[in-house]
Amino acid sequence: MEQLLSKELMYEPMKQVTEKFPLWLEQNKNKISEKEWNQRNNQYGCFQKLVQVYEEQDNDNSSNNNNNNGTTSTGRLLELMQQVQEYGQPPCEIINEIAPGLEL
Repeated sequence: MEQLLSKELMYEPMKQVTEKFPLWLEQNKNKISEKEWNQRNNQYGCFQKLVQVYEEQDNDNSSNNNNNNGTTSTGRLLELMQQVQEYGQPPCEIINEIAPGLEL
């Protein structure tokens, strides 16, 4: 599981999604329902937390170090990935910008 969640594999795509989300939220605020907008905003928050955990790994020098809550960063990443999945795929427009031609 640690290999699937490794920073080398996941950090850059997560960071790209996180960077593109604010503009998408702004552009789509009046195009989607308030409920969907809130879900997407919460999803964005999960992506922000994922990026933060990956960036904190640099300070820890190990994905097995405990964070302030006593959980490993791998455990925290898994928890956040599950939360992200509860919201579904990120918006198609963001995915298409990051990986043109990728079909979900």
